[in-house]
Amino acid sequence: MKQIMLAAVLLASCAHAASAGWTKPDAVTGFGGWRTELQRIVNENEKAPVGHFCVVVKEADPVSPYRIAYVYWEEGEIIQGYGASRYNQMTPDMRSGAGRIDLRNGLVDTRAQIGTSTTLETRLHANQIINQCKRYGEAVVLRKEPSRGSN
Repeated sequence: MKQIMLAAVLLASCAHAASAGWTKPDAVTGFGGWRTELQRIVNENEKAPVGHFCVVVKEADPVSPYRIAYVYWEEGEIIQGYGASRYNQMTPDMRSGAGRIDLRNGLVDTRAQIGTSTTLETRLHANQIINQCKRYGEAVVLRKEPSRGSN
């Protein structure tokens, strides 16, 4: 019985270590309004009636109050990052260019290629975010809502 309990404890600690602080957005206080913001994006998007998103939050470490939320939007081909303290509300705004990774035109192979650019990121970093999002985040598919003035 002790061996089973020890195995369960080890398994649980390994699972937590494996996530390395990545979690679903609803598990983090202070990141409200993200579903509303994603629905707004889908409603305003001229090109697609459906939006495929993945949202994940990365805690800096257990004692730090800082964290970053990432929203991966497939149709928009971007990852939008939002940094904040756990004491402040993060209000997502995908219209903001700050923290944005352009997956179509903003990726390079090495950190050296980034240089002083504020718009480039490495392919490795972008892929790590997408993979962690798929593994630990929340996938959301939203359909365009009918406009309020239509029947």
